[in-house]
Amino acid sequence: MHIYKKRIQQAIATLLCGMTSFSLFACAWNTPKLPQYEKQDFVFFGFWSPYEQTEESYTLYKEAGLNTMFFVNHSFPVRNSDNLCYLGSNATKKSLELCRKVGLKAIPNYGGWYYELAEGKYFDSTPFSDYNIYGEYKDIIVGMHIADEPSYSGIDYYGNDVFTADYQSVYDVPYMVNLFPNYANGSQVGENGYRAYVQKYVDEIITDFDKNRLMAVDYYPFQAHGFNPTWLTCYNDIAQLAKETNSKKSYYIQTAVDHEFRDEIGRAEIGMQLNVAMAFGADWFGFYCYEVPRNYEGDTYTPMYPYCMLNPDGTPSPLYYAVQSETARVAGYSDAYLSYDWVKTVPVAKAGTSGGGALRMLGEIDFAGTSIKQAISTEDAIVGCFSSDKGEAFMVVNYGDPKETRIGDIELEFNTESKYAAVYGLDDVVQIVKLEKGKLNMQLPTGEGCFVTLL
Repeated sequence: MHIYKKRIQQAIATLLCGMTSFSLFACAWNTPKLPQYEKQDFVFFGFWSPYEQTEESYTLYKEAGLNTMFFVNHSFPVRNSDNLCYLGSNATKKSLELCRKVGLKAIPNYGGWYYELAEGKYFDSTPFSDYNIYGEYKDIIVGMHIADEPSYSGIDYYGNDVFTADYQSVYDVPYMVNLFPNYANGSQVGENGYRAYVQKYVDEIITDFDKNRLMAVDYYPFQAHGFNPTWLTCYNDIAQLAKETNSKKSYYIQTAVDHEFRDEIGRAEIGMQLNVAMAFGADWFGFYCYEVPRNYEGDTYTPMYPYCMLNPDGTPSPLYYAVQSETARVAGYSDAYLSYDWVKTVPVAKAGTSGGGALRMLGEIDFAGTSIKQAISTEDAIVGCFSSDKGEAFMVVNYGDPKETRIGDIELEFNTESKYAAVYGLDDVVQIVKLEKGKLNMQLPTGEGCFVTLL
């Protein structure tokens, strides 16, 4: 059965099947019902929080599809307790109050160097218990931002046992340290390579926590010099170690243009980044950037980028609406997706080729241990493999630069007794499709993806 994103087909199918919340391509009375999933939400947050701490600015942030405020922004000509978010600052308290008021979850900022800038001194070795003053907000705090892109040697500081023990004496949410991507240089990730850098984070920090573990990385694929080829290997390193340590995964989505990035990106690029992250088991998504960072000279500033999710004047840019659309799309099936655990991601080379460089770097990974007998595609693709007590699931993505806009005909052949599959993520619908001789055929434009569960 071919699956293609044509709204007229969906509308006809919906009418024929008498459904309102999803379209059903196989309308026979013996068609299986969809499994019932526990309510679960992705964490969506924007890096570079609003400059103005007002109900209006926080509402604008929320209406972009972001459900969690991330308390990081230091682009101010004068930095003080009223504008920098760190433990104990006026800005942190105000931001928590606003999050409560507009209905946002929160990721406060430990803010060690913010504290130094504003207060002129260092935190003691037990800052979390020293500033254990946010108890009334514990129900909306979903994590604590500790550090962004620590170097190999810097990981030791944030893995100090006294420091992490003090954190756990107060907080029972993820301790968020965002890691460099694998295109960072040796002075940043160390001379032994990227895998050793991530492994050090696991050894020095992750293992300090028995639960609420988080692996986070920012990788920006649409660079000024071209489409970054090491994206898949970076995510694979993070996802593999997250699997081994039972950690959640947080991936940043590029929402900035120009400077070091491509001059223009849009909905297709946002959608592809979400799809690829989900092929590697994403739980959290950060968006870099929400507000445009500023470079100050006295009281005047220049924007770091022409626009991010907002324009430099604080109004929504085209990327604001792209994020709004794409977060709504994937949030529409978060209950199903988050009910499965990532197992591995398999590259599927364009038929008759060995695949592009990104797939070849990912290496020889096959479908052994899954119910997929084989996968055939007319374009490079990746298939994230998942499992749970509800069975198996797969995140299928046509992998390529979205500006190429090529349709991939992808066929999955299953070795299973399942007769049907549920396909999520094609617009705002879920399609129940009858497998024909164990095969599911789909057409996906470059960068687009869908989530498939066996019924």
